[in-house]
Amino acid sequence: MSSESLWLLCLGLCLGRADRGSNETLPRPSLCARPSSLVELGSSVTLLCRAGFQNATFVLRKLLDPGFKREQSSAETKAEFPLAGLRPEDAGGYSCAYKTAAARQWSEPSRHLRLVVTDESDGPGARATKT
Repeated sequence: MSSESLWLLCLGLCLGRADRGSNETLPRPSLCARPSSLVELGSSVTLLCRAGFQNATFVLRKLLDPGFKREQSSAETKAEFPLAGLRPEDAGGYSCAYKTAAARQWSEPSRHLRLVVTDESDGPGARATKT
């Protein structure tokens, strides 16, 4: 086999491997709330999305709100999405996804996280929630 043929064979194998890897399904990330998914009106929470890969781009979405989308890149295996001054309309379901530089598609979304915003201002023991 000539050196040119060998080079072309090696190039084809390398390109085929890179193409296969970019079409693999990425594992589902996890989403959690810090300090808790049950938060008081006006307070803050951080939604933490974790993936199994470093150097990824993460996206946070809110269910039933197509206009809500937060995206960030991270050199770590996680991204933090802070939400401050919480209002009743911030309550609801959230999910996240990620993609790596080698991936062409976003991962499967995380399981939904339900954020509950409570209003403790109506007196002792009173708690109105909006989800």
